[in-house]
Amino acid sequence: MRDHLAAIRTLAEKTVNEVRDLALLLRPSMLDDFGLVPALNWYAREITKRTGLNVVVQADDAADNLPDEHKTCIYRLVQEAVNNAGRHANARTAEVVVRRDSHRVLLTVRDDGAGF
Repeated sequence: MRDHLAAIRTLAEKTVNEVRDLALLLRPSMLDDFGLVPALNWYAREITKRTGLNVVVQADDAADNLPDEHKTCIYRLVQEAVNNAGRHANARTAEVVVRRDSHRVLLTVRDDGAGF
């Protein structure tokens, strides 16, 4: 019975950790705490460590002065584009550029993977 309870506890702890990691990847708290640019830099480091895809971020500090829903949208777009570059294009490097002027935000994600 103790072995069975220990196995259930281990499974529960693993599940909680996976759910926490998933939530953190979808919208990290550092987006609120530190802003978009630090969150993108953190994501780039994490992806590079986890997958070997070298992700380089170039972003204006002005990109941090956006509404929260815009920061979340940009963060999720970058996630999806970088994941696609690594998964489908077999890229080795991805470059993320975020620029802001007075009327718009320009987001570019380039990779060295195979195209269509």
